[in-house]
Amino acid sequence: METVPFKVLHTDVTQVRLADTKWAYVSAITDEASKEVLAFQVSNSPNSKLIMDTLDELTENIPEGVLLQSLKIKYKVYNPSCS
Repeated sequence: METVPFKVLHTDVTQVRLADTKWAYVSAITDEASKEVLAFQVSNSPNSKLIMDTLDELTENIPEGVLLQSLKIKYKVYNPSCS
């Protein structure tokens, strides 16, 4: 378990059924040390835009100097269509 903030981040996309029986998708990034939600986005589709919007929000909410390039590279490796 990490105790230093911004060393280990977790990502997740969760499918949620809404009251009108439609589906929504919540993409979130959390910090392991603080358990804080650093970024989240909601969409009606679990597509690459949802993920990239969440990463873009994350870059606005983290301290300067934290390297996020590896997150985007890993995403592109598993989702070549977003390059």
